[in-house]
Amino acid sequence: ENHLRGLNWKHSLNVLLDPDFDRWVEPIMRVLCYRLASFHTAIWRPFEERLAREYTVPTLIVPPIAAPEDFARIPLTPEEREQVLRRYGIGPERIVIFINGSLYSYSPEYALFLQALRLAAEQKGDVFALVVVSGRSALPIARMARKALGGRIAVADLGVAEDGIYVEMLKACDVVCSPGLPDTFNRYRLPSRLVKTMAMGKPILTCRCGFGESLEHGTNAYLMEGEDPTIWAEAIALTGDATHRAGVGALGREFALEHFDSLRVATALKRQFEASLREPPQPLTAGIRFTAEDDLRPRPKIRLRHRNHSPRQPAVHALALRTYQLSTVVHVGTESCDELEDYCRLGARRIVL
Repeated sequence: ENHLRGLNWKHSLNVLLDPDFDRWVEPIMRVLCYRLASFHTAIWRPFEERLAREYTVPTLIVPPIAAPEDFARIPLTPEEREQVLRRYGIGPERIVIFINGSLYSYSPEYALFLQALRLAAEQKGDVFALVVVSGRSALPIARMARKALGGRIAVADLGVAEDGIYVEMLKACDVVCSPGLPDTFNRYRLPSRLVKTMAMGKPILTCRCGFGESLEHGTNAYLMEGEDPTIWAEAIALTGDATHRAGVGALGREFALEHFDSLRVATALKRQFEASLREPPQPLTAGIRFTAEDDLRPRPKIRLRHRNHSPRQPAVHALALRTYQLSTVVHVGTESCDELEDYCRLGARRIVL
């Protein structure tokens, strides 16, 4: 029961009653893993800080990573870039903003971005083009864009976008965008699409919340702050200078090399594994953790039911050899609990399914 006290029941109830309440869900399994883990990994700093504060065990940032070949990309020539863009009805003189990932129906962030892009175009003229990946989004991505932007901004939809098409547009575009509002979902995430983009030296346009708080607006990224489309438009308008974009992309690449290089991340994770192995072993039996309330006196041999199909059966048998009486059993699984009778035979005082 101690494992379940950390669950925010009110928040979970809101999620269950209304799927659109929030995109950040904390199910019981997540709490159990957090409570029982020797150390945690977090995708970026705000999440690392939260885990360290709530669970007081070592926490390591393990972000999405960029492979060495991502840092050694071969850019398109001007002629190749023009050929790619012409295929989608976009002139090579346009500043191409590529939204290269999922857009969610849970948030108005995409509609807000379209308003901001229209305002930026009113400031800068007909210089922008928008490329989106509608994929399996519940939103009518392309239709929303064409309605909000009118004919002043060219719009292209890549659909699901196979890998070859995706990488081709990633090289041909000028800015990669991941719009977002200042909410818990964006605070605790790092869009993996931005990692490859920064490794390629392509400037990114994203929200300041969460991952964006580690970046510098106009230096190694372009950041949209708050929920005011006029403020977002100012950030979008800054992408209009080609020389400035190149500088932002170069410094973004340095940031990616420092934080997202696969070898560096793997080395840090290896050190944490080694440190955990050096710690005194916990009293575990095949994944079962004992507590001070459990009675570990030797007990007479008891006969347990034999079920070869149960993945937990070896652990339950080992438990029967070491434990006189259990205090609490927390059984996690989606299938029927065939071990219930065995837990009762072992004298469990409380059983949580």
